[in-house]
Amino acid sequence: MPNYMNKIIHLVLSDDTFGGFEHFYILPDVVSNNDIKTNDIKISDLVNSIINKLYSVLSHNNLETAINLLQQKNFHIHDYTINDLRNKIENDIVYVCCHTH
Repeated sequence: MPNYMNKIIHLVLSDDTFGGFEHFYILPDVVSNNDIKTNDIKISDLVNSIINKLYSVLSHNNLETAINLLQQKNFHIHDYTINDLRNKIENDIVYVCCHTH
């Protein structure tokens, strides 16, 4: 029977406008007989999760100007693969940085 494990990834935006916004992403693993399956999760899924969370907060508060600013940005994670993130210490922060379009 497989043993299900989850890894919590602490994501923080690094940006002049939205810097400091945090989100905790649960990165699932399925471990069975030392065989790790990644469930096809990509780095872009983590980026999308924090951006969608921020969009939801801005939208809920009717912050249309901030939403427009958010939509002009291109957020990404440098230098990590999903496997790198699986091996990180859980309290480590993963910064999601931005460049404007």
